[in-house]
Amino acid sequence: MALVSMGLDPLAIAGNIAVDVVCVTVLAVANLVVYCLERFAAHVFGRASTDTFDFKPHERRHMLEPVHTPLQRPTGRSIGEIDQAQTLAQSSFPIKPDALVGRAKHVITTMFGTLEPDVLADDFRFVAPVVGPLGKDEFLR
Repeated sequence: MALVSMGLDPLAIAGNIAVDVVCVTVLAVANLVVYCLERFAAHVFGRASTDTFDFKPHERRHMLEPVHTPLQRPTGRSIGEIDQAQTLAQSSFPIKPDALVGRAKHVITTMFGTLEPDVLADDFRFVAPVVGPLGKDEFLR
């Protein structure tokens, strides 16, 4: 009766609790199904997913800290806009931007190196959420 005096409907509260219990049960069953599928895949294929691959990414070859413009919002916070001219001026990357865009377009037009394997680096690795990591030779097959 205390709930009614506070303006709370006991039936509505019970309904909300029941819905919460059903949602938690469905979530627990779904997690159990995913766990079982991953265990099955690990047993059949040797590993459950690409999340478990032993994969060491390439070492960073070039690093460039961006230069931001001094523009600010009315609140005084920085807009965070990158000053392209100053950032490119301090770049030590050996390929100029226009040439890099040209090379990227060439890789795309060669069907990502499948028509002309020389456009891919010798240490090329293809890494995707479902497939990979694949080395250059595996990727080109």
